[in-house]
Amino acid sequence: MSATPAPDIWLNDTVPAFMAEYPVYNENPVLAFLLDALVRETEETTPDISLDAALLRATHDTLVSQARVLLAATEPAA
Repeated sequence: MSATPAPDIWLNDTVPAFMAEYPVYNENPVLAFLLDALVRETEETTPDISLDAALLRATHDTLVSQARVLLAATEPAA
């Protein structure tokens, strides 16, 4: 039995629950696009990864981390 849930569980339960927990993605299509792109990249580079809430949270954490790097790079030098 595969650890990956059925696509309907992922699309109908897991993703909507995550989006309810993190409404910033519903309000900002660019951020939603980036999250989706990072999830897809993870799927491609790690084929046996489980499509679950942990994947979405880890991807969110990666996106937040990268946003912090970007913000730090745009701040004027002290």
